[in-house]
Amino acid sequence: MPVMEVTQANRAYFIGRIKALKPEALARWGRMTPAVMLAHLRRMLEISLGEVTVTDSSTLFSRTVGRWLTINGGEFPKGKMQAPPEAVPTEVGDFETEVKRLQEALERFMSARDNAPDLREPHPHLGMLKMTQWSKFHGKHMDHHFSQFGV
Repeated sequence: MPVMEVTQANRAYFIGRIKALKPEALARWGRMTPAVMLAHLRRMLEISLGEVTVTDSSTLFSRTVGRWLTINGGEFPKGKMQAPPEAVPTEVGDFETEVKRLQEALERFMSARDNAPDLREPHPHLGMLKMTQWSKFHGKHMDHHFSQFGV
């Protein structure tokens, strides 16, 4: 099944998956808790919106082959990659707080994608991405982490 992009048209799908997540859910792989995972997804949305500044440590390979594979390739490997430090907030709220923060960031991103689809912001490893590319990345990234918790 193709991954859904994060767009207004798919809003109910993503909100539904957020609401289906339980604070006591156990990860099928990795070490994140549900609250940390929600904070991580929020932080990546904030990075894509330019609300959090990151260093672009991309290489020619990661900006071309790596970007294509990440956005258009198969599933992310389970338990094989670790998020860059800037992709996980140092302060994580309780589960309900992180649900609210993620929903708010999701709304801001969808609005930005609709209003400025060609706006570019850097991904720490993939270089500058347009909002349309970020939309695909976020859809795949969220699917990966919701699946991590069985949602």
